[in-house]
Amino acid sequence: MKRLSFCRRCGFLAFGLMAALVVAGHLLMAHADERSMVVKSAGDISHQSGKLGKYKALVIGINDYQDPKISDLKNAVRDAEAIAETLETGYGFKVTRLLNRAASKAAIYNKLRALAANSAADDSVLIYFAGHGDIDRVYNDGWWIPADAKGGDALTYLDNTVVQKAMKNMKARHVLLISDSCYSGTLFGEGRDMPPVIDDQFYLTLYNEKSRWGMTSGNKTPVTDSGSEGHSVFIYQLLKELKQNKKPYLTTQEIYARIAPIVGNNSEQTPLCKPVKDAGDMGGGFIFVSAAPRRANAVGKAAAISDAIKYEEASLEDEGREIEAEKQRLAKEKEMLTKKKALAEERRRLEEERRRLEAEKAETERAAAKAVGDALTDLSTGMEFVFVQGGCYQMGDTFGDGYSNEKPVHEVCVSDFSIGKHEVTVGQFRKFVNDSKYRTEAEKGDGCYIWTGSTWDKQRDKSWRNPGFSQTDNHPVACVSWNDAQEFIKWQSRKSSKKYRLPTEAEWEYAARSGGKSEKYAGTSSESSLGSYAWHDANSASKTHPVGQKQPNGLGLYDMSGNVWEWVQDWYGSDYYKSSPQNNPEGPSEGSNRVSRGGSWGSNAGGCRAANRGDNTPDVRDAGLGIRLARTH
Repeated sequence: MKRLSFCRRCGFLAFGLMAALVVAGHLLMAHADERSMVVKSAGDISHQSGKLGKYKALVIGINDYQDPKISDLKNAVRDAEAIAETLETGYGFKVTRLLNRAASKAAIYNKLRALAANSAADDSVLIYFAGHGDIDRVYNDGWWIPADAKGGDALTYLDNTVVQKAMKNMKARHVLLISDSCYSGTLFGEGRDMPPVIDDQFYLTLYNEKSRWGMTSGNKTPVTDSGSEGHSVFIYQLLKELKQNKKPYLTTQEIYARIAPIVGNNSEQTPLCKPVKDAGDMGGGFIFVSAAPRRANAVGKAAAISDAIKYEEASLEDEGREIEAEKQRLAKEKEMLTKKKALAEERRRLEEERRRLEAEKAETERAAAKAVGDALTDLSTGMEFVFVQGGCYQMGDTFGDGYSNEKPVHEVCVSDFSIGKHEVTVGQFRKFVNDSKYRTEAEKGDGCYIWTGSTWDKQRDKSWRNPGFSQTDNHPVACVSWNDAQEFIKWQSRKSSKKYRLPTEAEWEYAARSGGKSEKYAGTSSESSLGSYAWHDANSASKTHPVGQKQPNGLGLYDMSGNVWEWVQDWYGSDYYKSSPQNNPEGPSEGSNRVSRGGSWGSNAGGCRAANRGDNTPDVRDAGLGIRLARTH
């Protein structure tokens, strides 16, 4: 079973709790109405004086995790037990322990809540955590991993905001958070140097002012779970200082000054000890008060002076390491920026090269199409296309006998394109269906509309396979919706590696009128000769006919008028011509119906006019509605 790897006793999480104090500084000050007692004499800084508040500690240590995916630790509980015992026997703390399986998410939550609710203004509170943690990189926050957590499930972790609520409402004079782990150094404020002379007045001042300090063994990198005599490197040195101390009181700075160089020299860790920024720290400091009666002596004062010097030295070393780390970070950032600029320039150059090659390819295809008489065959499918050189023309009811949606007549210009020489045939559509296993909307739904001789009737068993009359593979495909046409186009494009589409309405009319000429029908303006160019109601016998049997128009396109209506790409707008752009119009940006053009075997002469506009919803299919493809050059 794969075991999840967490940062051992992750300080980001522990000090993420202190980050909660960042937003809670004003809340801490909100307890000013509960005034703490001012200790006026250094001699009163003792548990025997009766003038100190309670010293409380919550000590959490977890080796044994319920979820086998979370690796167990070796020394977390041993470290926690040793810290708890030392605090009780040496410094008068009342300690609450949560060890191993007892340190569930609910138990930790309840103990923190009780600690916040019951702390008084003169109390000093220490929170110690030893166990796995993890970093929440989404919210730049973190979690404690309780004993009953499920590996990889953040909902079972203890979010820092839970501890934040407890600490926001804590009235204690002093709060110290200790974590033997990695951490986020951005949570610390500016450090304070120790004075050259450490005397009773120094301790008295520290005790009377509020403090919010943190001490950690490492930075964002993981820290070791092993060290000396069954304890981690950091906790071994911390315990040693607490146990060997002979002075009546001891500050966190003094402890740190002694242990920081030793921890740094014996591991890859960089201990830190500073106030937590924006957390209500008022210049005080957490003081460990000996449980033994106070006994001041010159030796103790000399040791304190030595501690101040060591603290200053350790602080300078920390600052030097931080500066060096920042230099390395900036150098790396500069290197990455240079690489990004180089990549951006290379990407720009490649994009220009791609555009140039595409332009050359399009020009080559245009030249090739013209070289073979304006004909182009897609070798992958056998479909024939005709190259149409772009131009401008008068679009709409130029003969004055059309409908209102064909007005006003307006000038439109289209770019070069190719369009199918014939309507898509049954055989070509069959290849698509057999290859892709596609089922048309008629086949999946309630069939297709067919002409019964008197009405259009939708019949469930009718589709492109059987549109109500006999057909061969050379007949134009019918009973296909606009949506079906889009699926056919996707398949055709994949097969040929070229981008096909339906023509726009402007392209269709331009091509039908032999390149924008003044033609009423596709190839002629005479109704009496329409039968030579189109299958319509007067000559079709109410059915489709094989493509290419009538005369083509001036561009060599067959059946642009009659046989089947042809879907185009545009949404339909009855008054679109009033606002249509001049160059390459593509119809309204939205709508409910799609446009169809050209009329069918069932249309009269007026319905086969090049300017005539039909429209239907994209899912409509009937026995007189088909497809013709186009391609951009």
